[in-house]
Amino acid sequence: LLVTGATGGIGREICIYFSNIGYKVIGLYNKNKETADFLSEKYGVATYQVDISNQQGVSLALCDIQKKYGKISVVINSAGVTKRGLLQDNTEQDYLDIFNVNVKGVFNI
Repeated sequence: LLVTGATGGIGREICIYFSNIGYKVIGLYNKNKETADFLSEKYGVATYQVDISNQQGVSLALCDIQKKYGKISVVINSAGVTKRGLLQDNTEQDYLDIFNVNVKGVFNI
């Protein structure tokens, strides 16, 4: 089971839940190493630091994951970002950052 956004609130809980019911869980995260280490140590989640908006980084990580663990049967795309509250308050760069993670990241996976 592959979970993106593994160190965010929802992603973390998904990793814990599926690990507790016997799945081999692989979690992708971008910035929160402390939570990634917690998931690894307490729940046996294999974690990879990957910016899912970067296609080359995703490809390298997925190749490594498939070599180590074999076929990925389930993917849960939990990664997502927001910037400012209302759409009209966001800059063009904010929009691009949001799009690159929330849409392009799913495509890359």
